[in-house]
Amino acid sequence: MTHPRPTIYRDTRERKPWHLLDGGRCVYEDVTLYVGDYALAEFCTMDGNAWVPSFVIERKAAADYLGSFFPSPTDEYNKMRKGYAKGVKMMYVLDGSEVDLRRELNRAHWKRFRNGRGLQWPEVSAQIQSLRVAGIHIIMSPSRHHAETTSFDLMMADATRRRKESK
Repeated sequence: MTHPRPTIYRDTRERKPWHLLDGGRCVYEDVTLYVGDYALAEFCTMDGNAWVPSFVIERKAAADYLGSFFPSPTDEYNKMRKGYAKGVKMMYVLDGSEVDLRRELNRAHWKRFRNGRGLQWPEVSAQIQSLRVAGIHIIMSPSRHHAETTSFDLMMADATRRRKESK
């Protein structure tokens, strides 16, 4: 018995798209997602001009992550609130480890942050912890390859759980 290949929706705003290292097991379709970057089409519903996923991967590189939350996290928090209001479970997968985040913090533009005091690791660490407490999961990956593989595995695990629950 052959199973149809799952379709992964990839947000059209994604600048450097991943292919999630699925070994050709999936079909990719570029669409507008309400929030996030990658979702299984099977668990998305259309709302206006965008697809609303029930579970979504939000991909961030270390520098993008810091830029999204510091100095002003307003846009990123609004994105989370928007997804939460629609019942979207968000998973942040960072294309970088804690070491990469710390290395990024040593770059000049972060050292000028907060009136020359600079952005410090305890602030970043506390922010990550507060998101986890709020139910937003963040996974740091040591490489892009690991991040893609982890994202694919998380989507497949969520799909398996949802299919079992619907039986």
